[in-house]
Amino acid sequence: METTFIYTLSDPITGEIRYVGKTNSIIKRLYSHISRARKKTSNSHKNNWINKLLKENLKPNIEILDEVLIEHWEESEIYWIGQFKQWGYDLLNTCEGGEGAKT
Repeated sequence: METTFIYTLSDPITGEIRYVGKTNSIIKRLYSHISRARKKTSNSHKNNWINKLLKENLKPNIEILDEVLIEHWEESEIYWIGQFKQWGYDLLNTCEGGEGAKT
C-alpha cells in the first residue's frame, strides 16, 4: 500500500500555518516551493510570502500533518485545508485542495 504526505508550511518566527499541500518527498517539496518563489514565475501570495522570508534569510517550516493512502490524498488535502480555514488560519492556498503537485 503506497502512501503520501499531507504537509503544512508555516512561518518560522510565529509558527502560523500558511499553506497545506501534498507530497511524496517532504524535503524535495520544500525546495520546490523555494525554487519556484525565487524564479518569480508566479506572483502568487504564497510565492510572495516565501520571497519575503528568503529576504530575511529565513525559509518556511515544513511539517508532515498526515500520512494517507495514495488513493485518498485528494480528500485528505481538501479536508485539512477546510479544517484549517474553519479554525481561522489565513491560508495561502488558492484552491480547496485535491489538485496537488507531483513532488
